[in-house]
Amino acid sequence: MSENKVLNGIWLLIIGIGIITGLYTAYRVFSEGHVIYAANDIIFWTLPLGSYMFFALTSTGLAFVASASIVFGIKKYEPVSKRATFLALAALTGAFMSLILELGAPWNMINYLITPNPLSTLWWMGLLYGFYLLFLIITFLKLHKGGNAKIPGLLMFLFGISATPTLGATIGLTESRAAFFGAFMPVSFILAALLSGIAAIILVTVVKNMLSNKVMSSSQVSLFNELGKVFGLIIGMVLFLFIWRTIVGLYASSPGFGAFDYIVRSFPYHFELWLGLLLPFIIMVVPSLRENVKMVAVASALVLMGMFSSRMELLLEGQAIPLGPRAIGQPEFIFYFPNIPELLVVVFSFSVILLVYTIGEKYLNLEGSAGQ
Repeated sequence: MSENKVLNGIWLLIIGIGIITGLYTAYRVFSEGHVIYAANDIIFWTLPLGSYMFFALTSTGLAFVASASIVFGIKKYEPVSKRATFLALAALTGAFMSLILELGAPWNMINYLITPNPLSTLWWMGLLYGFYLLFLIITFLKLHKGGNAKIPGLLMFLFGISATPTLGATIGLTESRAAFFGAFMPVSFILAALLSGIAAIILVTVVKNMLSNKVMSSSQVSLFNELGKVFGLIIGMVLFLFIWRTIVGLYASSPGFGAFDYIVRSFPYHFELWLGLLLPFIIMVVPSLRENVKMVAVASALVLMGMFSSRMELLLEGQAIPLGPRAIGQPEFIFYFPNIPELLVVVFSFSVILLVYTIGEKYLNLEGSAGQ
């Protein structure tokens, strides 16, 4: 018992340090402005935005997993629906922390919400994620009280699946950046969200069971076998899109696609390819590895890290080449590496997610049923 208290104390201390350093970074952002980041006139979307995209996609992916039981009535997914819903809420909270610090000041977000621009995908993204957050909260409250969550769950699903491609379209409709522009971007964001969501629920559930020395029931084993097969399928689809996008980027002769020559030599690209996609795909394809719970947890952790790398790889490939008047006197490729304040934004957002989830795990009985 005393050992558990010590471990819990260390866990809360780590989270507390992350939040304190993040609050210090927030103070600097609000007092000094966006200049504390490593952004410049060429690369203006950096790590805080990549962090927002990753956590937002993971949130909607978790909501998709929860919807299997809540909305579509697949009873097998019921044991994880409540935990997936709360994890989605925690991940979205962290995403909004990153976004607020990316914007540079909280009042920028308020001004953004009260000055609508229906022609802007950014405005639609904010609106859709706002409604998604609302129905995410209502859905969880319904589940927590044991009520029927199908209607708010359906709205949660619809707004989530609308917000995700809108986030992708915000990137994919940037016509001036050839490496960004493309109709496939919204679809790839939906797949990335589903992949991150499945990876997150598998990793959290497996780690929780291991820490509590809890043996999975036969229904949980059956569910995780099915989740593993779906997980492997989605990894394969994302891997195919990743390779095909690389082929197109390297083959295209437009100057804007020249960024792929730079990106394929970068660390985020190779981490995503070899460790974030290919290795997990092999683990999930080989039955003996897929049936090993620890190996599935390793695959899930690698996928999540790979999906985080993919957000940065995507942002950099569209910005690494200087364009327009600002390209005069600039090198062919602009090098970017996140600075300490940007890294602390990620630490802060992740710490907020861990704190929210820790509170939920302790007080909200996330093992509860879907309440259908």
